[in-house]
Order: sequence, then C-alpha cells, then structure tokens
Amino acid sequence: MATRFDWKKTIGPIEDRPGHQGPWGYRSTDGMGLMEFLRWTEDMGGEPVLAVYAGYSLRGEHVKPEKISSRMSRTRWMRLNM
Repeated sequence: MATRFDWKKTIGPIEDRPGHQGPWGYRSTDGMGLMEFLRWTEDMGGEPVLAVYAGYSLRGEHVKPEKISSRMSRTRWMRLNM
C-alpha cells in the first residue's frame, strides 16, 4: 500500500512533491502528476481515463472492504449506481 499512486501528492509545485517508491523497484519523482496528465491528454486531443483505487496491491495487501465501501458510498457515482 505504501507504493500506491497517491494523486493528492502530485498537485502543486514539482519541487514540493515527495515522490514515492514504485512497485517495480524504481523511485518515482511524481513529476508527472494528475494535472500534467490531464493537460497532456488534452494537448494530444485525447480523453483522459481516470480510475478509482480498488484497495489492492501487487503484493497481495488490501484495504478492508468496509473502509473502501464507507468512503465510496459518499461519492456521487456510488449514490447513483447503488
């Protein structure tokens, strides 16, 4: 879980971003954050695809379902689709 992509840490000045250890053994600077990704897709004429973190990691770690569901139930999408 410590290596998951925490998009909230990629907002703001690049020099203030902490970066993180990636799951494939390299260090990410988080230099291409969420806003840079959105601008990049717009510049290419594409449409970004954003996903929701499901709580699972490559190492088999997971967030307890009740913690995910309590957070997700507060989202507009979940209210519309439940």
